Formats: sequence, structure tokens, C-alpha cells
Amino acid sequence: MSQASVGFHCPECAKEGAQKVYQGIGSTAGDPILTKVILGLIAVTFVFQFIGMGRENSNLLVLFGPLVQDGEIWRIVTSGFAHSTGFIFHIGFNAYLLWAFGQQLEPLLGKLKFGLIYLGGLFGGSLAVLLFNFDTPTLGASGAVLGLAGAMAVIYQKNGFGILSSPIGFFILLNIGLPVLVGGISFWGHLGGLIGGAAVALLVSNGGSANRNPGQLVSGMVLVIALAGAAVYVGLTNPVGAGLF
Repeated sequence: MSQASVGFHCPECAKEGAQKVYQGIGSTAGDPILTKVILGLIAVTFVFQFIGMGRENSNLLVLFGPLVQDGEIWRIVTSGFAHSTGFIFHIGFNAYLLWAFGQQLEPLLGKLKFGLIYLGGLFGGSLAVLLFNFDTPTLGASGAVLGLAGAMAVIYQKNGFGILSSPIGFFILLNIGLPVLVGGISFWGHLGGLIGGAAVALLVSNGGSANRNPGQLVSGMVLVIALAGAAVYVGLTNPVGAGLF
């Protein structure tokens, strides 16, 4: 018998009642250089929106289906770095979340995998907006940031952690539900980014490892290219508006 805080336990009971210890998803030591570069690009873009032609600069970057259909396909990318100049909380919140996720995921997975996941979220968000909100101007890094959240959820799941019982689960539910309740927030940008980032993470992550598996990296690159190509195709053709599907 083993002495316990209350009475005695037999050895078998003591083993069954032993506290389970879960290991973390990996080391996060290292300098998240790519995260800093992305933050720098977002900051430079925000400054660009203020100078020169002022609001006109923002209009050059926003994702707007009819203008993409006219050939301005760069908007699929630039919209993911531009933010509302009249609402400082917009860029502040996205930058904070990018840094919070980036300093965990980039050292954990490596720069290449992290970059692929970020692009998966960016292109996934743009694709969903062009499919379901073609005529609605959209901008912000939220889709790409939700892609990182999706990647974190995938890594949690691969390591046996309950997603819905973790803070990342609450964060995802909040950012999917908030656009439904509050106007001015792109539901499809959030959902598309979440799915795009999570899909790439499923292909490239080993449950949280920077080990470079060539097959995983190639499959991740193919998916990112496919998402980008699909966004360009949908933007140029507007198949939903044209009744093609």
C-alpha cells in the first residue's frame, strides 16, 4: 500500500491516478527573422498608405473583385499587407497576433515551412473573398494571421492536445464568429485564411518540427501555388457571378 494525502492506495490505484504530464509542441528558441520581415512589410505598406496620394494609395492595394477582373491581380497579395488607415486598432491587433504566432511557429517549423503556411493563409483568404464577396473591398492581414492560428491548431492536434479546450480553439471560434456579429469584418477572409493555413500545415508539419522532408515541402509549395492560381483565376473570371458554378 502507498500512503496518500487521504488514507492509503494500492500500487495499481496509485499508478492509475498518477498525474499525466504532456510535453510541449517543441522548442521555440531562435530568432523569428521572417516574422520580423513580414511585420516590416506591413509597417512600410501602412506608411505608404499615408503618403503621396493619401487615400488613393490605399485604393491601389485593396482587394476588389471587379478591379482584379480588369487585370490588377497584384491586389490578391497587397491586400494582405494593407490596413485601414482610419482605425489604428486594425493594424495593431494583426501585428500583435502575427508576432505572437510567429515567434512560436517560425523557430519551431523553420522559415520555409512558416512562410508557406503564411502564404497559404493569405491566398486562401483572398480566394474565399473573391469567391463569395467579389464586389466587397477587403484588406488586412487577418486571413494570413488566421492561417497561422490554423497551423497552431494542426500542431496541437498532432501532439494530442484538445483544440477546443485550448486558448487557440477559443481564438479561432472568436475570429470566425465575430464577423457574423460585427459588421465591417470579412468572414470569408477569416475562414479562407484559416483553412488555407491549416491545409498547408497538414502537409508540411511533423507535429512541430523544423526537419525538412522534401516530399512535405514540395506538397506544401504545390498547394500554395494552387491557392494562388485559383485566386487569380477566380479574380479574372468571376465564375460565381458569371453563373459558371
